[in-house]
Amino acid sequence: MDIAGRKTLTVSELTAELKGLLEGRFGSVWVEGEVSNHSVPASGHNYFTLKDEGAQVRCIMFRHQAMFSKFNPEDGRKLLVHARVSVYEPRGEYQLVVDRIEPLGVGALELAFRELKERLAEEGLFDAVRKKPVPEFPRKVGVITSGTGAALRDILNTIMSRSRLVDVLVYPVRVQGKGAADQIANAIGALDDEGNPWGRLDVIVVGRGGGSLEDLWAFNEEISVRAIAACRTPVISAVGHETDYSISDFVADFRAATPTAAAQRVAPKQSDILGKLDVLRDAMRASIIGALRYGTERLVGLRRALPDPLKTMEERAIRLDELAARMERRLTGEIYLHSERIGWLGTRLRRAPLIERIDRRRTVAEDSFRRLETAAGRRMEDASASLSAIGARLGALNPLAVLGRGYAVARRNDGTIIKSTEQVRIGEDVKVTLAKGTLTALVKNKEP
Repeated sequence: MDIAGRKTLTVSELTAELKGLLEGRFGSVWVEGEVSNHSVPASGHNYFTLKDEGAQVRCIMFRHQAMFSKFNPEDGRKLLVHARVSVYEPRGEYQLVVDRIEPLGVGALELAFRELKERLAEEGLFDAVRKKPVPEFPRKVGVITSGTGAALRDILNTIMSRSRLVDVLVYPVRVQGKGAADQIANAIGALDDEGNPWGRLDVIVVGRGGGSLEDLWAFNEEISVRAIAACRTPVISAVGHETDYSISDFVADFRAATPTAAAQRVAPKQSDILGKLDVLRDAMRASIIGALRYGTERLVGLRRALPDPLKTMEERAIRLDELAARMERRLTGEIYLHSERIGWLGTRLRRAPLIERIDRRRTVAEDSFRRLETAAGRRMEDASASLSAIGARLGALNPLAVLGRGYAVARRNDGTIIKSTEQVRIGEDVKVTLAKGTLTALVKNKEP
């Protein structure tokens, strides 16, 4: 706009021109500074300020970029950020739109390694109590590694040279580069699945040969590490050389220093097995001999504690003779006492002859019988007189006796006794009971 020869700009126009100048001049830049005011709202975007001793600039890292960052921009941390310069027009402020973060002083991978290790340790994934024991003599072993690497050759050669009893199932995967961690996690899930076509495995070896931290990074990524932690089959981590450590080593059930060491763990040498069998045989022999010796000593002790059977029988025989003698003496005494009593009773019987006693008893019995007979006769006479009197009274009350004196009883056909002429009609049949027999009469006339 030109006012009185002067060109003027609105705030929006000025801001837009500045934005164009900044974005056209700088484009993408690397900026270092210290993080402050870091926040992550519900949108998932990271907002923070990057500052040094003389200035500060607002930064934003959008959610889709933050998801792939190996660590967070925490307050107080010094960072090197890759960003494009932009202007937030509503406030007229310039800002950095960050797409990559690296720490200052410590390598990015090393810092990401530390952060993930600390977080998983806090979750308890490294605790010894959750680690599963690796079978001492596994029969079926799964190996997850590169199909063309030296680690696979070392594992197979070591197992074949040590034991012919181990079956090996190789699941080839990428062990470095983009997508390697995903392939490792998928392979662990496939071998651990009970429905897999190879059957249940005794142990799974996950690893590769040595290399730099970047080369070994697939075994430090969260997806592969959590797959190892969730695996129900015991897992041996065999990553790199003896001095190399990966997070897989901490979360696995057993850490082997090298792939060759892992092969030695799952395939004990047959000579070692025979040696252990010899040790077990010797231990078993010593245990059996010790048990026999202990049993013999205990048997001898029990034999000493138990009495001699022959001596016991002799003592019992003597005791039996003593009891027999005592019984004989007692029976002899009893017989003597009873003999004395029988003699005494005999003497008494001789003093009072039995016939005299019987005669006295007979006399008493005859007297009692005569008294009983007399009393019974009197009782019969009294009962007969009483019966005659009762019979006379009954005869006087007998209606048949009245009929015998010339009287009769008239009844209607229904058996009702006729006591009045009003109870019958002329021409009605009635029954007349006499002293001997019954008549049927016709009523021809009635008189009151």
